[in-house]
This record gives sequence, C-alpha cells and structure tokens, in this order.
Amino acid sequence: MNPDPMNPDPMDDEPFLAVVGMAGRFPGARDLDEFWSNLTKGQDSITRFPGNSADYPDYVPAIGLLAGSEDFDAEFFGYSHREALILDPQHRLFLECAWEAMEDAGYDPKAYPGPVGVYAGSSQTGYFEALMANRDNLGPVSEWQLRLATGIDFLTSRVSFKLGLTGPAVTVQTACSTSPTATTSGRCCAAPRSTTTVSTRSASPPPASAARPR
Repeated sequence: MNPDPMNPDPMDDEPFLAVVGMAGRFPGARDLDEFWSNLTKGQDSITRFPGNSADYPDYVPAIGLLAGSEDFDAEFFGYSHREALILDPQHRLFLECAWEAMEDAGYDPKAYPGPVGVYAGSSQTGYFEALMANRDNLGPVSEWQLRLATGIDFLTSRVSFKLGLTGPAVTVQTACSTSPTATTSGRCCAAPRSTTTVSTRSASPPPASAARPR
C-alpha cells in the first residue's frame, strides 16, 4: 500500500477501485433511484399472495417480483425473438444492467482507451430444464444451443461479446461470497462487476412464434 493516499502510485501493487457507474433491478424497483427511494421510505417490496398450506405450516406465500422482467429489448442487443426466448432471464437482466452501468458511468466501450472487462456470477435457475421439457414449443433448436443460452459459465463472455469489450471476462462462483469476490477480482482499467439471481417459474415457455420480447 502506498503510504501517501493523497498521491497514489499507479505502479503500487495494491489495486485501487473506483465505482463510477451503477445499475440494478430489484423487487419493487426498476432502477437504483427507485430502490433508494423505497429504502428511505421503509417500503416493503415483497409481494404476498393469499392463502397458505396446512400441510406446510412454515410456508409463506410471498416472493420478490421483478417488474418489467419480460421487457428485454432483443433487437437492441442483436438477438432474434427465438434467441431471446431461450436466453436465461438472469443473462438478459445482467446484459441490460451492464449496458446501463456503462451509460451511467459515461463510458463508451468502443472509445475507451484501455481494456474493459467483466467479473460476475449468477445462480442456477432451472430454466434449462424447463426449456428441455417444452422443446416442442421452441422450434428448431438443439440441446447445445439451450446449454449455451442458459449456462452460468457464459454469463460474462456473452456480455463482453455483445458490448464489444476487450478485457478479461471472468465468471466468478464462490457460493454466498460471489458478489464481493466479483467486485474485488482482477485488475482492469474498467469493468462491470456484479451478480445476478432471478428465479423463474416452471411454467411452459410460450411457442417461439408467439414470443415477442421488446
């Protein structure tokens, strides 16, 4: 660590981290401003449903719902409607937030002089299994295409490819510490760092001909 924090040495072995842009989606909040507003008002953003089960007395019919989770702009990111349909919802959300974070920071990846990397992690959702169980609704799509669209290992490389980033793309998986590990991993001039966790319903996806992500 440089002994003079007011005059940091760029060659110091201790890396410096500056948060210059942020983006996020949360239950009851479409962005960070709305999330902060909910926090300051003490607003409960958990959606509760009527009824409970006598067989499961500890079961609480409540969950955090993401508004607008179906509004993925497939065309903007260069996806066909079928490609967007089979893309894991966590990957869609992370791609949108990575773009928004870069915008919030005022960085253009194509004009930025240094490498821009991605460090992030996600969880398993069961979306692949749901797609496999309903392949008749998806049109001509292979199992390998479904694995590419839903695998957690492709989270960061997909963002790098779609946003034209040239730095490292590192998928981080360290259980409950994935988020802080992703935040402090690696050295790069600029990098979206985050985690994403979205639970999906096990209901059948709509036919590909009917799927129209925005």
